[in-house]
Amino acid sequence: VNTPICLPFLQPSRTLIAPPAATTVATTVPSSPSPTCRSIIISAPGQTCDSIARDTRLVGSDILDANPFLNCNDIWPGTQICAPPTSNVPGCKHWVVVNGGMAAPGHSVTCSDIARPWVLDPTDIYNSNTFVNCDDIWPGTQICIPWKTFY
Repeated sequence: VNTPICLPFLQPSRTLIAPPAATTVATTVPSSPSPTCRSIIISAPGQTCDSIARDTRLVGSDILDANPFLNCNDIWPGTQICAPPTSNVPGCKHWVVVNGGMAAPGHSVTCSDIARPWVLDPTDIYNSNTFVNCDDIWPGTQICIPWKTFY
């Protein structure tokens, strides 16, 4: 539904042949979410995997894993998106939403900036949020703060 398709340009020398009148094309649209989806979200203008994840208490990588066809930073309005029942990121102690105040003025937020107040290693942050670029985490990105096991 509402999926754009590309129709090839026909050269003047080509002839378009219509299918026989008895041919039909069936399209199945589920009336309820599939068992692998907790719910189906219809995207709004400007939404990203991270913004949808925040609304569903998941992380952006969960949304992308359940919807591999998405371009997370350019989701078309009206796209049906599966919200999976649980997060693929195990053991999140807390969730934080990145904001510009987490880094020094004029600098990008990094995994180190997020790890520091939780007494974690930056690799702990990355391993629980593999979708991020640890050198430039965008404001508004939802980040899983993992449980830390001390040996």
